[in-house]
Amino acid sequence: MSVFLGSASDLAPTATVLLNKEKQEVKLLKERLEWQIKRTEELEKERDFLRAQLASFIDTKLELLSERPIGDTVLAFEKRCEAAIHGDVHVKEKIESMKAEGALLPIRKGKPV
Repeated sequence: MSVFLGSASDLAPTATVLLNKEKQEVKLLKERLEWQIKRTEELEKERDFLRAQLASFIDTKLELLSERPIGDTVLAFEKRCEAAIHGDVHVKEKIESMKAEGALLPIRKGKPV
């Protein structure tokens, strides 16, 4: 028994309907895949941009904060960090927005991360 796949008119009506349905589903899946690829590329670009901004921000602030005297305690360093953050409104607002978005790593007192 051989299967002849000629034109759609040679097929049974139910087979034609199923074939058309499968073609539509394949087309839809291809479109969805194209959209996902495009969105992934956009998100990767945004991620890279944000990483570059964060690295620049960290480098700038770390330079200022790392000039600590020998024998300085962690508590004193923390106080200087806090003063630097509260002294710059832009930095404070950025940190608050990142907290609200859940973009910062959680800080757990007394527990290793």
